[in-house]
Amino acid sequence: QVAGINGFAWIDQNQNGLRDIGEDGQAFWDVQLVDAAGDIIDSRKTIEPDDYANGQLTSEQLPGVTIRSLGIDTDGRVGVFPDAQASTSNKIFHVYSSGAKSYLSNWNSSSRRLQVDFSNPTSEVSIDVIGASSTSIGRIEAYNTAGQLVARDTTAFLGSGQVETLTVSRASSDIAYVIVAGHMQTSIKLDFLRYGPQAQMTTGSHGEFAFPNLSPGEYTVQVTPVGSFLAFDPVNGRQTVTVSPNTAVSDVDFGFRPTTSEWQNPNNENDVNDDSHVTPIDVLTIINDLNTIGARLLTGFVP
Repeated sequence: QVAGINGFAWIDQNQNGLRDIGEDGQAFWDVQLVDAAGDIIDSRKTIEPDDYANGQLTSEQLPGVTIRSLGIDTDGRVGVFPDAQASTSNKIFHVYSSGAKSYLSNWNSSSRRLQVDFSNPTSEVSIDVIGASSTSIGRIEAYNTAGQLVARDTTAFLGSGQVETLTVSRASSDIAYVIVAGHMQTSIKLDFLRYGPQAQMTTGSHGEFAFPNLSPGEYTVQVTPVGSFLAFDPVNGRQTVTVSPNTAVSDVDFGFRPTTSEWQNPNNENDVNDDSHVTPIDVLTIINDLNTIGARLLTGFVP
């Protein structure tokens, strides 16, 4: 099992505080892992070439991470420079070529490969691979501290400029380093490295969400609805859960109610009888109702 959290965000259509079979799940709502102040926790790091000045990347710029190049045509240096095929903005990772005596954009399967070492082993690593020719293939391999291969991911064939994100993930944080290279004697370009478990996502088409590959510990999950909804289960829209090693915490569910009154026209509160016109008849409708039934607190659904 993968250590993590999964659950569901839904709307209580019957206002009974229970999730009924067939209850709608809400798509594209934000779900975050937050701290006590409600800020998203810093669980996922990024190394975006656009964030650095042109030239060699140094250890001082990358605390907790060592980036170097491997192969017979490099001396270990990695830099960042502009490239028209960058997957994010305008810079990508470059490798220093001993033969060309300059930085090159292409990484291959033998003479120029990328290695990323993590001071603290992590559970997930992603990197953008860009096709450098008409038939490029990229591969990422993850290793533990003993040098054992623990995970691997390979792209499909990529045309020049095509982008695919490679990801390796583990149930526990045992990825000590990764090696990224072209595969089957092809060349690739590399951009936008991410590592560590994600702390923010949006719900799926059925209101579902999942945070896999978390390290053991206590986490607070927060759901932020889209539109006018009020959390009732739990009332603050947050739940604190404990993740144990190699265990998925399931059914971390959240319930919400619409905040608009069932007794009010949602399209125009002044158009009481919903005839698409605001006239004195709308006022008379309310007066007649009060004269007939009397004053009372309007709760629940309109009969």
